[in-house]
Amino acid sequence: IAGIPHISSTTERLQGYRDAMKNLGLPVPDGFIQFGNSMENIAHTCTAKLLEFGCTALVVSNGVMSIDALHYCTKNDLTVGKDLDLVCFNEYPAMMNAKNVGYIYQPVDELGNTAGNQILYRIKNAKAPVKEFVLMGTFTGG
Repeated sequence: IAGIPHISSTTERLQGYRDAMKNLGLPVPDGFIQFGNSMENIAHTCTAKLLEFGCTALVVSNGVMSIDALHYCTKNDLTVGKDLDLVCFNEYPAMMNAKNVGYIYQPVDELGNTAGNQILYRIKNAKAPVKEFVLMGTFTGG
């Protein structure tokens, strides 16, 4: 379940999903990628559609939609880790105690510090080249 299509985080996360599927030799059939709006109450519909397609695992690209996907599972008596697997980008305390959910954690504090330092540097050195930083997330399996 991807977020808003034109946002860079959606594009990059979706590319990571496609790359992982390709590396595993798995196809990505039409309909296996559903786009939400990164807001509440949209992932219910996306989750239902993916389960209709026979998906046995879901990767949800942001925290708000992850909560909705988990609520859909609970509401429909689906047990994560048994009936399907769920991987989320977790930034929300509401997901912290969910059982059997895989999480991709981002170094949020480091992201903020790096961005802030880069902004201050660019203000002082407007002609300096733009620097790109890649900060690694971590995965914790469910």
